[in-house]
Amino acid sequence: KCGAPMTEAMKATYTNTLKVCQDPDCPSSRLRTRRSFLPPDRDTCNTCGGPVSVALLIYCENPACPAQVAERISHFASRGAMDIEGFGEAVVAQLMTEKAITGIGDIYRLHAARSALEALEGLGAKSVQALLDGIERSKSRGLARLLFGLSIPHVGAHTAQVLAREKGSMPSILAAGQADLRVSDEIGTIMAKAIHAFLHRPESLALIEDLRMSGVMMTVTTSGASATEGISDRTFVLTGTLSRPRSDLQRSIEERGGRVTGSVSSKTHYLVVGENPGSKLTEARELGVRVLTEEQLDLLMDGRRPD
Repeated sequence: KCGAPMTEAMKATYTNTLKVCQDPDCPSSRLRTRRSFLPPDRDTCNTCGGPVSVALLIYCENPACPAQVAERISHFASRGAMDIEGFGEAVVAQLMTEKAITGIGDIYRLHAARSALEALEGLGAKSVQALLDGIERSKSRGLARLLFGLSIPHVGAHTAQVLAREKGSMPSILAAGQADLRVSDEIGTIMAKAIHAFLHRPESLALIEDLRMSGVMMTVTTSGASATEGISDRTFVLTGTLSRPRSDLQRSIEERGGRVTGSVSSKTHYLVVGENPGSKLTEARELGVRVLTEEQLDLLMDGRRPD
């Protein structure tokens, strides 16, 4: 997109490489890992010794690359982060093309460019007003959403919740050393180092200050849920067709101190089931994992014991 050199991330950065046997009849027929990189013409399948294909992740290292900037803006505005309704990839692309925004901080200056917004394809006066209202509401999403929205390396929605809950405010996080960022077993040395390095980059500090000056909340939300007994420090898995979006249920669980993972294991405390739960229900029963309906989960989130 920007013409800068590309990096073979899998070859130069990753400890493991992913490879798959090209023989469909090979017993492995799935991804394998190898500790060091080997080109496909020199590597072989661990199972049958046949030829393999090796996955390389190629990405641009230029932080100012328009494609990267657009992706960061879209992520910041996404539902799991600052949740700005109507601020999807198409709108971001138009705004960047028109030079209305060049970075995340410009989102909170768009109220001064109303006429330019209304001139964009597909955006009328009502859509623009809804967009500006959504931008204003996003200021009060709280610290966890902000941390997730900043695209900090290794920081997903759950880690952002943990960090926000333990530190309480952005100034406290910025004042913490690498060792102080290890607030739980879930944030180890490598993650703490990456978080500290990212947040103390000059461009990150400038963005955080820009957002603060725009009125974006830099503390945990006082109206949000707090750690709830029965959910805090528990691991949940969601399966089946649920009555609410999984992202909403995951957010509710994480706001109360729980964690949501994608697979059932011996470390899973609860499996929340909807209609047609599939194999995860069988796995949970085999492992003795407690199974909850959505109604029972709601009771648990309210601090009551499910039947």
